[in-house]
Amino acid sequence: PEDDWADSPTPPASQECPDILAALEVISQRSAPQKDWEKNQDYVPSLRRARLGWLNLAGADCSNIEMINSDLRGAHLSGANFSGAQLIGAQLGWAYLTEANLSEADLSTANLMGADLRWANLSRANLSPANLNGANLGAANLNGVNLSGAILSAVNFNRANLSGTNLSGTYLSEAKNLTQAQIDDACVQKGSSPPELPDGLKPPTKIC
Repeated sequence: PEDDWADSPTPPASQECPDILAALEVISQRSAPQKDWEKNQDYVPSLRRARLGWLNLAGADCSNIEMINSDLRGAHLSGANFSGAQLIGAQLGWAYLTEANLSEADLSTANLMGADLRWANLSRANLSPANLNGANLGAANLNGVNLSGAILSAVNFNRANLSGTNLSGTYLSEAKNLTQAQIDDACVQKGSSPPELPDGLKPPTKIC
């Protein structure tokens, strides 16, 4: 089956598509004037459903592109720019996203299981209800992120910035290195369920 390795960190034998890789190379290296033209023309480059798992795309400029339901499992995306990108339903399990820019990206229903997001900028991104089971968010910027309903079991929050982070209805009972100070910086939507927290931590009192 197409996704018989969906829950395994072992890469498949081969899945490279020359056309997709060529398109990504063009998109990731587009100039500032080209991006200005895209903005003025309301043009969104698209790599919908692209199969790019386990490739080295570190430092690529993928800002504002559409990668809905794309496969980026295990890809090396350190320092890549995905600001404003549409990554709805994208498969990013075990991806290396250290120091990546995901600000204002739409990652709703995306799978980031086991992803390495240390020092990543996720400010104002939408991760509702993404799967971040086992992800590493050490020192990540989650300012204003929507995590409502997200799966956050065994996530590492060491020194992560949770200022204004929406934790409505999240499961955090098994979260690692989560402090009361971080929770106090976060918020919940009015009338929503509070997050399930590790023993000894109290839910946030701020309203998003």
